[in-house]
Amino acid sequence: MGRDSVQAKRDVHITNIHLPSSEAVADLRDMFGASTNRESFEVEVEDLVAPPGTEEHFEALDEEFVLVLASTGQTGLSTAVKQRCKAFGARLGLPARMLQSTSVDELKQELEGFEAPTVLVLDTSQNPGLEEQLPTAADYLRTILKKLDCRLVIAVELEFRIEFQRHFPKSVFDLARADPDRVFTHHFDRADAEFAEILESEYFSDTLSTAWPPLVRLMASILSHAPADLTLQEFQEQLKRRVEDASASIRDLLENKLDAQGKAVLISASALERMSTRSIALAAEDFLRYSKDEGTPVEVLGEYGILQKLELIRQEFYIEGSNFKHPDLGDEVLLHVWEQYPAWHMPLRNWLVRLLLEPDYLEWTNLTRLPRRLVKLASVAEDGSMLTGQVEVMTVSRSPVIRSLASAVLLGGALDDTIGPSVRGRIYDWSRGSSFERQVAALEACADEDYLVRFPRNALFRLRQLARSEHDGVAEAAFEAIIASSARIHLGDLLVHFRHWLFGADQNEISMIPRLLDRICVREDVIESLRQDPWPVIGDPAGLTASFWRLVLTIADPASVRLAVRAWLSAAAELSPADGERMVALVVKAAADDYGSIGQIAQASKSLTLDGAGLSERTRELSRQMLSHMFEIEVPLP
Repeated sequence: MGRDSVQAKRDVHITNIHLPSSEAVADLRDMFGASTNRESFEVEVEDLVAPPGTEEHFEALDEEFVLVLASTGQTGLSTAVKQRCKAFGARLGLPARMLQSTSVDELKQELEGFEAPTVLVLDTSQNPGLEEQLPTAADYLRTILKKLDCRLVIAVELEFRIEFQRHFPKSVFDLARADPDRVFTHHFDRADAEFAEILESEYFSDTLSTAWPPLVRLMASILSHAPADLTLQEFQEQLKRRVEDASASIRDLLENKLDAQGKAVLISASALERMSTRSIALAAEDFLRYSKDEGTPVEVLGEYGILQKLELIRQEFYIEGSNFKHPDLGDEVLLHVWEQYPAWHMPLRNWLVRLLLEPDYLEWTNLTRLPRRLVKLASVAEDGSMLTGQVEVMTVSRSPVIRSLASAVLLGGALDDTIGPSVRGRIYDWSRGSSFERQVAALEACADEDYLVRFPRNALFRLRQLARSEHDGVAEAAFEAIIASSARIHLGDLLVHFRHWLFGADQNEISMIPRLLDRICVREDVIESLRQDPWPVIGDPAGLTASFWRLVLTIADPASVRLAVRAWLSAAAELSPADGERMVALVVKAAADDYGSIGQIAQASKSLTLDGAGLSERTRELSRQMLSHMFEIEVPLP
């Protein structure tokens, strides 16, 4: 499908505003944490062998509300606490969630956002500052966890164990090592006979006997993906390289072992890992051309064949599986090249753009790593414009696979700590621009759960801009995305955003707010959220809900006010009698000081009372209450 068919999409509805479900998108989410997706760590730990101590850990968590596991690096501590969180959540029939706080203050804010009993996990093992602070918040943690009926599993480095033990005396345990034989058997999926020489060797048994789960899984992974003729010496070398820092291997390859063709192949394999060897080899040929001075002749007859080129990096690359032997090597190659070889920057940029436009020779059958590599490269270059420029190219690529991933790459950049502010600023520009393709990319990124929950104001404001798009399909999809956001953002918080939008809004925008409320207030997830936690709305601690209604009543036309009141009363009717009546009282109070607002409410509630087609009896009852209250208001004469 070429550019013409992409342009034809302007005239159709956008029925899917979600990022594609693919390995490439999952790889990107894994890179930036997918913190808002509860499945992100559950999937990670579902195939792990549980560490010992399940029952005593569960007892501590159940009775003390806190479980602290302590260990050193390379023992699998981070995955162990996630496994405990998931397992105990399943046992208690509660959801499991990953906390992302990096300080005690952030943790307090995050905990106070929970509305229902949940099993939580917090990994502090890479944050010494938080590990030092957290024990001092022990009393607060116990109080808030008991109040919420939540449980918290914490990972800490062994050096902080004593301080945690002092403040959580019945909750702290050293992480015990899972049986390495069980772990290996669980993760090894080839026949033992294929690697008898290795499995029966003294080296293997000695290494396995003292190994913690991460190393055991690595041993199993090497053998599970290795050719059947792998020798013991090759296994030892691979294991050593995989345990060592990947950057040392890259430096050795680029500085000592590879000629120009070999370097081009290494860079190509990094960008296109898991694609066909033919694609990697031909892309390397392209990069070699880009790296030559203009006018330098290409010695065609001196070039290697496709397999011959891949042989240049066989030491670090499985040609058969088209993947690096060291799991971090693919990520590190492009980053190392960018940092250490400034003269290669422009050839690398130009070559990547050509890849994204899709040369005819590329076979886009297994595009997994390229999106991740683009985000990482732009981040290390501290250049958000590099990434957004690449996304622009992706939106008009001849490859439908590349086009479908443009939004995911944009999202990855928006969530990156380094280039995120720049990319989010560019998304703002695109949301106000005229390009259909860029607006679709911005829409899909902003509508994503990870963007919405991390940057709600930012995401919703851009969706608001997109809801005014000249492209009907984009405008309709953005409107639907705002409605869908109510599954993640409490109605009380949404009203704060809607209130902000009303300042200086034209009549089209003003009328959009009641239409949004009309759809949001009948959603079952919104009603359930209100039932569990009505206070942000009916308590109105900052007076912002009342302020929202005062604005609606003073600037919206009667039809829009009627729609907003109808939606509000429909939601109120689903709550307890007391909470429903508080919602009515809040609107009445907002109108109390203004004759025009009183008239708007009286007219709307009277209309709903007389013509309540499609409304429940409880909704009509609340409408009558609202009308009755209007007649009781006394407004002092000016």
